[in-house]
Amino acid sequence: MAEQASLYQRQLSNLDHDLSPIMAELLDPRVTDIMVNPGGRLWTKKFGEMTSYCGRSLDRESVLRIIMSTAALIEKKVTKDEWNLTGVIPKYNARIEAFIEPTVSSPTFCLRKPTLLALGIDDYVKDGRLSETHKEVIAQAVTERANILVGGGTGTGKTTFLNALINEVARVRPDDRLYLVEDTPEINCQARNFVSLVVGPNESIKAVRSALRYKPDRIIFGELRYGEVALEWLKASSTGHPGGMCTVHADSAKRMLPRMRDLLLECFSGPVPLNIIYEAIGLCVYLQDIPGFGPRVVEVAKVQPGLDAGGNFQYTTY
Repeated sequence: MAEQASLYQRQLSNLDHDLSPIMAELLDPRVTDIMVNPGGRLWTKKFGEMTSYCGRSLDRESVLRIIMSTAALIEKKVTKDEWNLTGVIPKYNARIEAFIEPTVSSPTFCLRKPTLLALGIDDYVKDGRLSETHKEVIAQAVTERANILVGGGTGTGKTTFLNALINEVARVRPDDRLYLVEDTPEINCQARNFVSLVVGPNESIKAVRSALRYKPDRIIFGELRYGEVALEWLKASSTGHPGGMCTVHADSAKRMLPRMRDLLLECFSGPVPLNIIYEAIGLCVYLQDIPGFGPRVVEVAKVQPGLDAGGNFQYTTY
């Protein structure tokens, strides 16, 4: 056991050394993505800014060392036959997607960092990323413990805004106990009473079910990707644990509940009982990454009970 721990520490030290060419970007709280293309050019994306070239390049061996050091730590192989690496970089909790030859001309990787920013919803208003009207609706939902869905496409700042919602919970209801579940450690929780679980996709259902025995006031899920997990979160959030939050991929606020319905189709052999959705979810918040500006809340929709004459979900939009 001691020998394994010593090996791990050596590997971690080697990783720190190998990451030195991008360490400044890795530790910059505003950098969300770090990309090295084949050929070595270094690009980054900062919160609220467009992707930009850093003006320097990494040589092939430096890029390869980062990939191989990460692979060694997470016990994966990267070879000419197994040329792809997917995982989370230990210590820094950054997701890495990497390729080596022969699939690409030279080693390349993309890192998605967990957000280090501790923004509140007032910061979003100050920066023009959230209107006063939207802020009032969202703040009321947080106070009244409505279940909130945060939606948008990839890279639209869903998790960063989820963090802002958690900060609002910590401000207005500081004694609420939060139970956080995610498959990649991205949530930056500022609450004083919380438990955070990082589990694999196959363990997400168990983690949500275990929440009911952990005395939470709110259950917060990083991102819903699977039907069984979505069903468990909906059931838990509507049976004594209101005020939950999660993120989901969607193309608009009004597409978020249909997205939940599509996920639940994995769980039902017949039609999905839609009341499970509209009775559980109170508010849908939709973000877009505006070119030249960055993430912005562009739609907020309060879910109304029941369905309209055409069998569709009903909303009050703001």
